[in-house]
Amino acid sequence: MAKTDISSLQAMPICLLGTGNVATRLTSALVRNGFRVVGVFGRELSRAQRLAALVPGGTCLATTRLEELPAAAIYLFCLSDDALSEVAARLSHHLAVRQAMNAAERVGEERTVGVPSPLWIHTAGSVSLQVFEGLASRSAVLYPLQTLSRSR
Repeated sequence: MAKTDISSLQAMPICLLGTGNVATRLTSALVRNGFRVVGVFGRELSRAQRLAALVPGGTCLATTRLEELPAAAIYLFCLSDDALSEVAARLSHHLAVRQAMNAAERVGEERTVGVPSPLWIHTAGSVSLQVFEGLASRSAVLYPLQTLSRSR
């Protein structure tokens, strides 16, 4: 298996879905370690903006609309167990529509080869990876090994 250079991982655009404690801790850790967070989705714009403000340079989009999220290599779902499947289905729909529109705009152009589909990762404790079945071709689950405390 080929070793991946950390700088190539850090360059990958990441979108976070959720604005709670897990999303806040992961956003802080990603930014602190040089990763590129480009979008935050949440039900409340003020909370999404608070997380986006953790990203230096004002380059991170905060939104309450999934269709406004920028394209990303990684979608990190930090949502409640109950909200995960519904938001995943909605995002899948929006990404499919975006892909179809982009393909229509590129008719006659050379196809880009070797660009992998986005990786979907969720953090919901009681939900299996099957929640993404049929929605994403690449997926993972991130179960933190320690509590993500608000005070630390």
